[in-house]
Amino acid sequence: MTKSGFDLVPYTYNFYPENETKMIFYCELYNPGQIIVPDQKFLLTYFFESFESNVKLSSFSRVKKETSKAVNVLLAELSLENLPSGNYNLVVEARNQQNEVVASKKLFFQRINPQAKVTLNDLGATEIANTFAEKITNADSLKEYINCTYPISTGIEKYFIREELKKADLKTMQQFFYSYWVSHDPQNPELAWNYYKEQVYKVQVNFGTPVKKGYQTDRGRVYLQYGPPNTRSTQYNEPSNYPYEIWQYYTLNNNQRNRKFVFYSPDMVTSDFFLLHSDATGEIMNPRWKIDLRSRIYTTLDLQDTQVINAWGDMQSDYWELPN
Repeated sequence: MTKSGFDLVPYTYNFYPENETKMIFYCELYNPGQIIVPDQKFLLTYFFESFESNVKLSSFSRVKKETSKAVNVLLAELSLENLPSGNYNLVVEARNQQNEVVASKKLFFQRINPQAKVTLNDLGATEIANTFAEKITNADSLKEYINCTYPISTGIEKYFIREELKKADLKTMQQFFYSYWVSHDPQNPELAWNYYKEQVYKVQVNFGTPVKKGYQTDRGRVYLQYGPPNTRSTQYNEPSNYPYEIWQYYTLNNNQRNRKFVFYSPDMVTSDFFLLHSDATGEIMNPRWKIDLRSRIYTTLDLQDTQVINAWGDMQSDYWELPN
């Protein structure tokens, strides 16, 4: 508990509410001399990145120059005051003099911060001349294009979409749209946008409802964020359960393995299915999902109950254990 002369009291949660204003962390890098020339300078960089898209948040990034030793110690902090609500990774990297990453470590955390004051001054320096964003001159179309990126956006980008988009002029939207896709794909931002636009069309066709666009639905959001599932088990007519779907992903784009999502339609009328449960990091986890799935005919006041007795025609356990 005592490191480098400091008494370290662990913060035992990966959730940071709005009253927490900073993150203090400690790590040790062992034997960097095995891959970095002994006594040679190297960089320790630490920063926050979006959990969903792994986009680095440059406003929450720091660099420290080190000399390789038997053990290199990093005791540092990053401010959380203006970090918007969302899912993030704390990333620590060691880079050699060729700027190559020789060691890295990530730690997932969640932030709730409805009062975050995000500055967007960098947008004013974004040059959009002769770019694909400059060619989009219809403000309503551009606003819709920006809105549809919400499922894959970082916390700061979501802040702009929620709070700033409604009052932004055409040029500001063009600058945001271009910088958005440059940050997601610096090599070919236009190609990345065109590919994403095709996915938005797919979710609109498959998951759109009379009152919601496809990307606004839970199934559409998951599809856009993680891609198409490897298996999709659907059951709309079981005697005891609400209509539901169970999606399985062999590997998510943040390297999680064998993750599943349960969607259900509690109104049994619209085609809008809500996310009921998932075992993926950063998603809704509901141990009582089987009870909620059957709540049309069964309920219990015991919050420790997580299972139901199988009834004739039930397939939810089979689809969860062995998706097909």
